Amino acid sequence: MNEQKNIKEIELLPLREAMDYAQSLESRGDFKFKGIYAIFNAVFEATSRFNATRILPDLYQLQKELNIPKEKFEMYLNELLGKGSLKSSAIISFPALDYISGGNFTTLLLLCRPLQQDGTSYRKYYDYYKNRTIDAIKKWMQKKGSKWDGPHRDYIIRNLNDENYFNSHAGAVIQYYLKNPLDKSQEDQAITYKNYVKPIIQDLINDRVILYLKDDFGFYTLQFPDEESLIDRFKLLVHVLSEQNNEISYSGNINYKDLESYKNKIQNLTPSKHKNLFLELKLILNELIRISKQKEEQSKKQLLQKVIEELSKYDYVVPSTYIKSINQENFYDIISSPDILHTEYMYAGKLTNFLLYKKNVYPAVVHARKQLFEKHNDLEMKIL
Repeated sequence: MNEQKNIKEIELLPLREAMDYAQSLESRGDFKFKGIYAIFNAVFEATSRFNATRILPDLYQLQKELNIPKEKFEMYLNELLGKGSLKSSAIISFPALDYISGGNFTTLLLLCRPLQQDGTSYRKYYDYYKNRTIDAIKKWMQKKGSKWDGPHRDYIIRNLNDENYFNSHAGAVIQYYLKNPLDKSQEDQAITYKNYVKPIIQDLINDRVILYLKDDFGFYTLQFPDEESLIDRFKLLVHVLSEQNNEISYSGNINYKDLESYKNKIQNLTPSKHKNLFLELKLILNELIRISKQKEEQSKKQLLQKVIEELSKYDYVVPSTYIKSINQENFYDIISSPDILHTEYMYAGKLTNFLLYKKNVYPAVVHARKQLFEKHNDLEMKIL
């Protein structure tokens, strides 16, 4: 993932300095910041109880409890967060998510004032809520349906162009829900992303909850890895790209044979617009082809296991028509299995396929001998 450049780190004042600063603002003769210390102290007290409660105050909850007018409350917070006259922070704020039933997120903007023993590190508080946020995203990811559907979809579609491409992939969906409404500038937004959002996205990539795809030339994209979301994204890209090049339209089935054919068709195209979308389209095609092949292989394995289970019940050679799971399409896949013995033999006037489960060779020989000695029928012996 690209590193953010030229973004300042969050500088947090030591506790004593932060407390003195908040008190000095409170005691100003012009009363401009009357009530600001109440915010600082409420955040500090809540943080002091964190080890017992595992709760940090949410911005909106705290505003309601302190009953400070919204405009003043935000102005006071900006000052305490180092966005006013002081360029260091007395407290910090960061976004987090909780998952609620029905498949939605509760968005939180948490406030924190690290304690004396923490020095100026907010790490343990952020890490706790980072893990909660990741758990919430994982629960959301387990929900059925395309992960591109939701309140964020219009935002994503609006950003589907080369200039705003990195505001349109799966990482942008996570970032959409992890906004800080106190960020008034692009620099503020970049600081929030670098310090609070990017670590969450990186952990999701590391845990393979978010799919990181990269081509040989360094282009990368972040995607939701489930097939339904990939198909939805694939169709969305095709729709946008086909508006400038009708060769990019797609009407085939979502299986690896059709997708391979489509991939070969567009391989040498070079769209004049939306080049990043086209690069992503090819990466998603590769992933869908991989998933489709994997599904087909899994289906073949399951079918083969079912055939083996049926065939293992026979301790003698049997015509292939005895096995209900075999049909014309899968016959050659079945007989190519090393666990199944196969031969063709003229029977009742026509060439017939006979099968035997490999582990049943010995009982089949016994059965064939029995047929020969008792019934003078050498058919099974000849087939064996």
